[in-house]
Amino acid sequence: MKWFFTLTDLSPSFLQDVKLAQVAVHTAKQNTSLEPVCLYDGTENEITEWLQGQGVTVISRRTPHYDKLQTIGERELQIGAGAFLSAEIPQIAEEMAWAQSPVLYTDVAVLFLKDMVEELQEIKCDYFAVARGEFNPGVMLINVANMQLVYQDINKYIGEKIAELVRQGYVAGAYKNYFAGEWQELPLSLNWRSYWEVNPEAKIVHFHGVRPNNIAGIITQLQLGKLPDVLVDKVNYHYLKHGEIWLNCYQEIGGLEETDELEEKLFYVRQQLAKGAVDVKRVVLLNQDPEASLWEAALDSPQPGAKLSADAVVVSGWVLGKQSPARSVELLLGDEVIATTEVNIPRPDVAQVYPSVSGAENSGFYTTVELGAKVELIMRVVLEDGSRGILGRVECGFMGEEGLDEPSRSPEIGEFGKVEIYNSGPVFGWGTLTSDKELIRITNVVKVSEKQEELLLGFSLDHPKLYQISKAEGIEIGGWVLGKNSPILRLELITQGKMFDECYLTVQRLDVAKLYPQKSEAKNCGFATIINLGELLETGYFMLQAVCADETRIPLAEIQWEKVLSRFDWGELELAKSRAFLTRINNLVL
Repeated sequence: MKWFFTLTDLSPSFLQDVKLAQVAVHTAKQNTSLEPVCLYDGTENEITEWLQGQGVTVISRRTPHYDKLQTIGERELQIGAGAFLSAEIPQIAEEMAWAQSPVLYTDVAVLFLKDMVEELQEIKCDYFAVARGEFNPGVMLINVANMQLVYQDINKYIGEKIAELVRQGYVAGAYKNYFAGEWQELPLSLNWRSYWEVNPEAKIVHFHGVRPNNIAGIITQLQLGKLPDVLVDKVNYHYLKHGEIWLNCYQEIGGLEETDELEEKLFYVRQQLAKGAVDVKRVVLLNQDPEASLWEAALDSPQPGAKLSADAVVVSGWVLGKQSPARSVELLLGDEVIATTEVNIPRPDVAQVYPSVSGAENSGFYTTVELGAKVELIMRVVLEDGSRGILGRVECGFMGEEGLDEPSRSPEIGEFGKVEIYNSGPVFGWGTLTSDKELIRITNVVKVSEKQEELLLGFSLDHPKLYQISKAEGIEIGGWVLGKNSPILRLELITQGKMFDECYLTVQRLDVAKLYPQKSEAKNCGFATIINLGELLETGYFMLQAVCADETRIPLAEIQWEKVLSRFDWGELELAKSRAFLTRINNLVL
């Protein structure tokens, strides 16, 4: 199978692009049966000589939109000259008599870790296929025969819309607009982002947003606190692990003069991230005796074995008082109360199991706290009558150079979500689950407004996750949102044009406060609730909408689902809960 990538010496980042291309070619030759082809706009030099020496077919080509790009601006020409080259692949495939078979296109910022040719050959696509989620043609399987049929029409569209397309991702915007969703999907393992958890099944790792040879500049921006917000999520432990792989490959091919500097910077970043990493060694639930002051309680987070940022440890769960309703949960380090959070988050799942207990319907709590290394966090419940009871403790240890297992902020909305079954009955092991409950699977989580960047400093939806399986009467909604010009007061949950629920921003988010220290409202910009779909089950979707203090409304995300009726799916859910309960018991110390 032919693999295409593009280069142009017009690009101001040409020398950096060359380094990326060298590693991509090296890993493709080492780990795959792909046949590399470079579309090159520029003069022959030592780079083209190196590529040809590695068995790369180098084809000189210039985009037909070159002259129009010149009239728009120098920057647009420098970027667009290379970006629009990929649109020439169908034409070149026909010229070279390669049009009978599909081809692979990637940008140069990739690592090929395993051969994927057989898998690609089994994927059927009408025109092209890209990984699911937010449209990203950085890895694309192309049916060149069919794409050649619309080649002239696409280029006509690009020529007419080029002034708009330079602001919409160049060829990415052209394909997204022209085909309007009419494309097929690739497995995520074929476009695995460098800032996602290291995946042994990943075949192509894509350095999306933050390239591995930009470490020096990133470090400088981190030190000055000037790293663009859009990149913050992408500079995490997983990115560093993938960056190490890239660096090793770079050294294998002889590297260039900055190898020592890059290695030093990678080590520095790893140390910086690891400073804030804690490992949850043990979670102990106490006071479960029938004669104790607590009726029942559960801790949903953190879980034993989790690796978390020390400045953003999420503590969540639910609690019911036996003789008096629970009012709040205090978190202590030693004798010092470091945080207090109210018990007021809706928990319809708990209310269903304990219908006669006062306060069960709003028995949830959720907050984030900042910890140091090697600590023991005590959780204490305060009841309405003033009495207190120990809920449990969380023991954490310093992670050293292993770093973080999870970034403090979730992946980009609609881009990726872990396949995760975590929605408890109301509690692992203590709740009673029956097979007459409706199950749903989250099928899509997508942004619904282009105005978010204008009106928001940031928005992250932590729950629900893509492909998560949940009970319809207990879907967890959680995350954070921060307004740019006007504070966000609450979220509205809307379906079919009508609001069916709302949620206020009361959850502490110290991780966000560190990102935006100039915003006083950042400290409590989190939201968390659990909703019961009830009669809304058949609608298949709802939308989250932020309401600002000035009454501006900002659509945030649409959450879509489908009903799961299979007993197999239910069995998978029960099995996951049983394993979680076993983990809890194994970590319980009385």
